[in-house]
Amino acid sequence: MVVTNELALLNVNSLRTTLGNARAAALVRKYSGQLETAELSSRFFAEPVHGNTFDSFANVFRDAAEPRQLESFLQSSDRQLTCWGNGRVNYQRSSHELLLEVASAHGQRDLMTRFLREFDAEPSASLDSLAIVALLFRQAGAFLQNASWSCRWNRRTNRALIWMICMHRILPIVFLLIGFCDGLVWAASPQRNIVFILIDDLGWSDAGCYGSTFHETPHIDELAARGVRFTQAYAACPVCSPTRASILTGRHPVRLQITDWIPGNTVPADARHRFLQIEDRNELPLEEITLAEALRGVGYQTFFAGKWHLGGAGYLPTDQGFEINLGGADYGQPPGGYYAPWKNPYLKERRDGEYLTERLTEESISFLKNRDPERPFLLYLSHYDVHTPLHEAAGHFSRFQKKRQQLGPAPAAIAERRGLSSGRQENARYASMLAAVDDSVGRIMSELKSLGLLETTTVIFTSDNGGLCTLKSPGPTSNLPLRSGKGWLYEGGIRVPLLMVSPEVTQSGSVVETPVLSTDFFPTILDLISQPTAVSEIADGQSFAGALRGQAISQTRPLVWHYPHYHGSEWTPGAALREGDWKLIEFYEYGDAELYELGSDPGERHNLAAEMPEKLAELRGKLRAWQTDMGAAMPQPNGNWRGDGLGKKPGASE
Repeated sequence: MVVTNELALLNVNSLRTTLGNARAAALVRKYSGQLETAELSSRFFAEPVHGNTFDSFANVFRDAAEPRQLESFLQSSDRQLTCWGNGRVNYQRSSHELLLEVASAHGQRDLMTRFLREFDAEPSASLDSLAIVALLFRQAGAFLQNASWSCRWNRRTNRALIWMICMHRILPIVFLLIGFCDGLVWAASPQRNIVFILIDDLGWSDAGCYGSTFHETPHIDELAARGVRFTQAYAACPVCSPTRASILTGRHPVRLQITDWIPGNTVPADARHRFLQIEDRNELPLEEITLAEALRGVGYQTFFAGKWHLGGAGYLPTDQGFEINLGGADYGQPPGGYYAPWKNPYLKERRDGEYLTERLTEESISFLKNRDPERPFLLYLSHYDVHTPLHEAAGHFSRFQKKRQQLGPAPAAIAERRGLSSGRQENARYASMLAAVDDSVGRIMSELKSLGLLETTTVIFTSDNGGLCTLKSPGPTSNLPLRSGKGWLYEGGIRVPLLMVSPEVTQSGSVVETPVLSTDFFPTILDLISQPTAVSEIADGQSFAGALRGQAISQTRPLVWHYPHYHGSEWTPGAALREGDWKLIEFYEYGDAELYELGSDPGERHNLAAEMPEKLAELRGKLRAWQTDMGAAMPQPNGNWRGDGLGKKPGASE
């Protein structure tokens, strides 16, 4: 694979100028897979690099539906690349002809013609972008001509690129890569904006629109009245970091190797723990394609404020496609608390006693006011609330304190294996924190209305896992009628509130009962903004945009949760699978499993495992097959473990 140094340097220098060294390096790593350091040089393009061999791709090309057509246009791109490298002779003519040929092969000639008209207005940027595309084609051509071509391809780094090349998804890649170069942004849907509001640890039944009578959430309830309320929305994991990663990538936590909160509990190999600690990733890999990167690639302004918890320096929001980061760091809660000084290096305090939740809201509103009005935007507001430490939110606490006094004695705690669950929502501090979040939602919606953006904006409101209900002693909220809470694979730990307000909504206040998962946000958003779904085609999610339009959606896959870790909620390693209304939960520490029919028993009170052993065995088989196929890390035995009532449930079978 030989490309002239002149062309290589042209593209590298352009990327460095427009994106900066670090971002350019990450981009080249992501889409080419041959650069292992931040140093950019023409050697990356000019010299073949040897390493792993991917003979398996030979079979993909042999079985391709249209191998001759693919080979034809790849060879054509090779010829044009040679032309460009020798002084860029007849550049505009040859490059346009090449892209039109590619587009025609995929039935998109008219679309490409329109794009080329836009490119002609920025010839220098066009040169850089089309040359990058040509380099991509040349790499694909090398695979075609010699399926055992060796290169330092990292399986995770280039999963998206290789998969789409093999599956003839060349044109969407062209559009995605072109979008990363300044001056070449485009949008098929006029000014569709996205506001994503993610609350930390908000329980399914915490808001008034989901049944709470103790908490007060008028602005959140207004979202439900204006848009669509989902009753069976699920987080991909019962703890935060894995779910946050799944939202941003559309990929299951198991694929990402982020299956616990970062960095997770430290579990000693002692007599109390049946299994050894499983080590997983402590950051979202730069090689993953994030929602922010996909949207920024097609012209979006990308803004992040609040909790990140997917890696520190080098893996921050600004390393993952967000142009602005205010408050996002590696930790899961404010290190100095919610009132200044909160000790967050990415969001400096303006005054003593400043409230973090209000500041994040103010920064979000400032972005809305000062953004470029000619470009659509992604505003990702990720509140640290209502995560601990519990505190008294000014202006709200006294009201809920009085309300709590009127409730009378607390009900008895609910036993949950080793833990205890709260039997009622009654915590005044927690309620005041939620009220502050509700204020934030109200202010964001009011600003969108004031700026005339409601008709062109999709607003998504959800949580990263269930409410904190089960601990050694009862937690600060209750998820009843659902069972248990954060950290657990009962419904209370994984079912979350989901509200959406969007121009597609055909009936305000409608309810969707079909299960959806946090992996589904990525493809749904791409669907709503009418952009190519090249990235979502390799994701684990599926779009539920049709539900906003009043269309029936179906769940075509089982939902699986793999949480092989110990958690402070007293959860022990296990996994769960839902297929239709049937749900299986496995408890590895105890050596048993439970079976529920959620249609008639959403609170998971009637364990059918003993009554329906065949259904239990069927679902356990499907769960095991899924774990094997995904390469899920399974708990490994701890030789120091002693049953003696500490881990093994009395009478449990192995």
